[in-house]
Amino acid sequence: MRKSGLLLAVVMAATTACKSSRDTTASNDQTPSKQVEQAQQESKEAFDRAKEAQEKAIDEQKDVNKAQDDVNQKRQDLAEAEAKAQREQQESQQAQATAQREGQAASTQAQEAQARAAQQQQTQVQQQAQTAQAQAQEQQRQAQAREQTQTQTRTTPAPKSADAWSNAAPTGSSDPWANAATTTPGSSQPNAIDSAAPTGTRSLAHGSLDQASSDEIVIHRDGTEALHLKLDANTKIERDNGTATASDLAKGTTVTATYRIEGNQPIAERVHIIQ
Repeated sequence: MRKSGLLLAVVMAATTACKSSRDTTASNDQTPSKQVEQAQQESKEAFDRAKEAQEKAIDEQKDVNKAQDDVNQKRQDLAEAEAKAQREQQESQQAQATAQREGQAASTQAQEAQARAAQQQQTQVQQQAQTAQAQAQEQQRQAQAREQTQTQTRTTPAPKSADAWSNAAPTGSSDPWANAATTTPGSSQPNAIDSAAPTGTRSLAHGSLDQASSDEIVIHRDGTEALHLKLDANTKIERDNGTATASDLAKGTTVTATYRIEGNQPIAERVHIIQ
């Protein structure tokens, strides 16, 4: 704007000088009124030219200002775009880091789940093996019990009466239990098999029940201590007129029992209820 004004002043000064020179030359040929009119005309023309130049300069300055505004806007847009790109890059990096952490966590969880599954499978296999082994042992025990029962059935005589059970058979009897140690009510000698007999020895005991349950009976014997007999799955319970069950064993019932020693535990093989 200042440059345009300076240029206009120089143009006007030059124009004025030229006009003055022409006016001085022509003044000798024109009247004063003509000279004044001519000077006014020239001044008006110079003013119009100066005004036109000034307007042009203003328009050019506007264009410059607009161009500068466009540059500033572009710079601002560029700065905003760079800031946005930087933010997006940071967000992308954060998202990648989060995804990597989540992937590592998921991988760790998968490995832990696989380890737990393998451990559970191994435990299940061990439990199944133990169960199968226990079942095999139980089947073997039952087979042995059945074989023992069959052997006893083949070798044991038919149930005797109360009198026969309470008296020991004479030497040389065909009864396999004939030589078993026996304690009867009123006897002063305790049953020797109770504590000192070797494992597998069979004995007879006669007396009344002090206690009775599904797995044990206690026989009261006169003149000696009570005898505790364990009942197991192979124990046979009978009476004169047929078979019986553990529920028929009540306190005060008179019984004769055949038992064996396993370790230090007397186990009843047969309990005969005396009616």
